[in-house]
Amino acid sequence: MDISSVRVKERVAEEFYDKFTRSYQRNDLREASKNLWECLRYLVFALGLCRDKELAEKEIMDFLNEFESEITKDDIATIKAIHINSMRGTMDAEIFEIYKRKVEVLRNKFKNIIRDYLSSRSELDSEGAMTEISENHLV
Repeated sequence: MDISSVRVKERVAEEFYDKFTRSYQRNDLREASKNLWECLRYLVFALGLCRDKELAEKEIMDFLNEFESEITKDDIATIKAIHINSMRGTMDAEIFEIYKRKVEVLRNKFKNIIRDYLSSRSELDSEGAMTEISENHLV
């Protein structure tokens, strides 16, 4: 896993989240949906890199099914709804609010899963480094 590539995807996701916030404040819900979709998409790409997978957009939903203990069918339905709304812009404000709250929860789930992968990786890296130091010290 290339940690720096994961971090780049996370930063891009946050940039799209910032754009979402601005478009949401302007009440441009279609643009807000586009930015939410991009935010989620980049978080999923980061998650893919955590599992050493370079995902294409068409692979996102299948990939998310691998996380059935953490990501629910409702989460996947939320992602699909936001993606569709980003293209069509048909959600009214009340429905958008419901999905916005769901995306906030999902965004945090993705960030937590990524953080867990990165922290477990850094633990493995530090253990490997410690083993290498110990082996070199014995010689």
